Amino acid sequence: MLQMPCEKRRSENCMIKVQASILINTTAEDIFVAMIDTKRHRELVYNYVDQYDGPEFLSAGSYFHWRMRLYGLTRRVHSLVSAFDPPRQYQETIRINGFMKAVLTKTLEAEKGGTLLTWTWEYIPAFGTLGKIVDRIIGGQRTALRGVEESLKMIKAAMES
Repeated sequence: MLQMPCEKRRSENCMIKVQASILINTTAEDIFVAMIDTKRHRELVYNYVDQYDGPEFLSAGSYFHWRMRLYGLTRRVHSLVSAFDPPRQYQETIRINGFMKAVLTKTLEAEKGGTLLTWTWEYIPAFGTLGKIVDRIIGGQRTALRGVEESLKMIKAAMES
């Protein structure tokens, strides 16, 4: 079970959080539809390899399996759409066995000039305190932030082209 963020509690099970936003010159509806279309994930998600099980379009309760490149290795990812509020927000609960558990929240807000897309990635490294130490050594939080920022750039490029 995922716990509250680290800044609120000192525990080996506390979550590490990264967040980034980008303004995209299109509607929230168009962005939302693109993000839930799993055929488009390769062009919208940084280091995405492929999906090997699950629906073509995500909805509440969708469970899907996919693969991504992470630290030079291809990792299997198990995702569950745990919250779904079109076209404003959806959330994935993610597990990468032997590596981490995470929650990815994607939020869209109308802004002057387009839509502000925010991704919030909260994760707990596997193996408790040892996992947190390894995460710090390998720059896990920096890597997570890069993944979020690069994915946002990819979505912006795809939606504005």
